[in-house]
Amino acid sequence: MTILLNLLASLLILIGMAGILFPALPGLPLMLGGFLLIGWVDDFQHLGSLALTILTLITLCGVAVDFLAGLLGAKMTGASKQALWGAFIGSIAGLPMGLAGVILGPLVGAMIGEFIARRDAWQAGRVGLGTLAGFLVGTAAKIGCAFAMLTTAILAWFW
Repeated sequence: MTILLNLLASLLILIGMAGILFPALPGLPLMLGGFLLIGWVDDFQHLGSLALTILTLITLCGVAVDFLAGLLGAKMTGASKQALWGAFIGSIAGLPMGLAGVILGPLVGAMIGEFIARRDAWQAGRVGLGTLAGFLVGTAAKIGCAFAMLTTAILAWFW
C-alpha cells in the first residue's frame, strides 16, 4: 500500500508541474497535495510541520501572484470588464489547442472583449498584450514557486 500511495503522490506532483503551464490544472495545489501525501505516508518523519508549512506558504503566494499578475496586466492597460471576461473565456477555449491555445486564448479573448466594449482596435491590442504580459509574469512566478517547493521538499527530506 505504501508503494501505491507514493506513486499517487508522485503522480500528483508531476500533474501539478504540468499544471504550472496549463491554467486548467491547479498546479501548485496539486504539488502541495502530493507532498502532503508523501509526508503522511512517511509519518511526517522527513516532511514535517515546518517543511509543510513552508510548502503551503509558497503555494498560497504562487496562486496569489498568478491571479494578481493576470489581473494587473489587463488593468494596467485600462481593460474593461468585457476584456476580463473575454480573457477568461479565451483561456477556457484555448485549452484544447495545447500550449499555443493556452498562451493565445486569453490574449485573443481579451482583445475581442475590449473591442466589443470600446470599438477601438488599438486599445483592444494594448489590452491583449497587457493580458499576455500578466500571464507570462504569473507563469514565471508559478515556475519559481514550483522549483522552490521541490527544493524545500528535497532539503527537508535529507535534513
